[in-house]
Amino acid sequence: MASCLLFRLTPGDDLFLGMEQFIARNNIRSAAIITCVGSLSKAMIRFADQQDGMSRHWKDRFKLYPW
Repeated sequence: MASCLLFRLTPGDDLFLGMEQFIARNNIRSAAIITCVGSLSKAMIRFADQQDGMSRHWKDRFKLYPW
């Protein structure tokens, strides 16, 4: 049975830690992120199509918007 859950982080919260805590609190075993909106102060993207596992890192203010 599918269900939809949502949560909010406050400025300065760690994204991965917040997700891990939310997953543990809600006993989530399998999930998909449908969309997100927010901001980050640093970001890292690992490009899936790069054979050397290339990634880029940024330290700045970023906004996340659903496309």
